[in-house]
Amino acid sequence: MPLHHAPTPVPCAQRRWANPVTLANGRAAQEFNARRFHDLRTSSTPDPLKYSTREQYQFVTATKEFMAFGYGRHACPGRFFAANEIKLILSRLLLEYDLRMPDGLTERYPNMVMGIDALPDPTKELMLKRVST
Repeated sequence: MPLHHAPTPVPCAQRRWANPVTLANGRAAQEFNARRFHDLRTSSTPDPLKYSTREQYQFVTATKEFMAFGYGRHACPGRFFAANEIKLILSRLLLEYDLRMPDGLTERYPNMVMGIDALPDPTKELMLKRVST
């Protein structure tokens, strides 16, 4: 069964480099570190923003650097519920379904770029199959 992604009206920025960039911590800017926020919360990497506590690197924390849930007194009161729902949906997908690209593709589809927004292409397909338990 094909799985289609319906783009949301939330803009997403995507950085592009013409030349390799090395950051102050010695890492290449093009490297993806899936544990970057975990590393910040556990003090295994230096705190670049000098927050008063490491808990400010949580997904649901409303800061002026991450305003997906708003900021200050206008911060979304449902952000904790939303974060748990996102985790539940993602865990169900990963545990109960096999996802793969059609026709043996192994690379990600190119993003659609509209102005400063970079979005997944909603016309592309993913193969989704329920795993027998």
